[in-house]
Amino acid sequence: MMSWTGLRLRNGLAGVLLTFLAVNAAAAADTTLLPFRTYTYKQAGTRALQLEVFTPSFPRGSGGYPVIILFHGGGWVGGKRQSMEQECRYFAGRGMVAVTASYRFMDRKAQGIAGTKEICLRDAKSAIRWVRSHAAMLGIDTAKVVLGGGSAGGHLATMAALDRRVNDPQDDTTISTRALALVLYNPAYSPGEDPALQPFDKLSRQTPPAILFYGDGDTKWGPPGEQFYGELKKRQVTTELWIAPEQKHGFYNKPEWSLATCIKADAFLVRLGILPPVPSLLRRYP
Repeated sequence: MMSWTGLRLRNGLAGVLLTFLAVNAAAAADTTLLPFRTYTYKQAGTRALQLEVFTPSFPRGSGGYPVIILFHGGGWVGGKRQSMEQECRYFAGRGMVAVTASYRFMDRKAQGIAGTKEICLRDAKSAIRWVRSHAAMLGIDTAKVVLGGGSAGGHLATMAALDRRVNDPQDDTTISTRALALVLYNPAYSPGEDPALQPFDKLSRQTPPAILFYGDGDTKWGPPGEQFYGELKKRQVTTELWIAPEQKHGFYNKPEWSLATCIKADAFLVRLGILPPVPSLLRRYP
């Protein structure tokens, strides 16, 4: 049995402290043995860029499974796709095809695109297009694509959903990278950097609903995240910002916080109609 965990909801008017008991592993679907398959979604020079696909163990509905595509963190210069495996297993257990993808890292010493976050974003978009173009094979509903990720990966997910400029020249740009919703684990936005690679000037009332998670000790990335949240609220976009007490950047990587944030993201996707409700979970974790 896991310990008590708390998340504070920032609702634009006041902070509401909601404390809930982390779920007993036996109360949720056992996803530890869920199979996954590895695919190469793109060849970048000599490097094969790969992604893992976790598929629910129960039959899909007539329209296919909803899908969530997650990108790992690492400051755009490192990290591994396997770091999002806990989240993938959770969402696959809830009836989503869950994908975690690798991407090329920027090289701070390189010139041109390779030395910027654009190289990462190009690959993130390519991964999304690969998933959409293989919808029949994966059994997914392309009308229910959720994007997400942690830290740098949260930034890439946001930009992939909003940006229309950056693309790999080899991509079929008729395949959309838009999202129905965003699930963002302490996304790393940088308002002072090149606005072309930041989301702030790309927001509108059509921006996808978004749920964001930060630790209250995340002094570098938390304030830009709150700015992003505020801009969404101004545009009347459905959004939630959850603050984890006494936690720093990357807190969601801890197993108990991975579960806590997944439960909150789950409830958010239920309210959007992307996932069906699980009454026992929703009664315990409002």
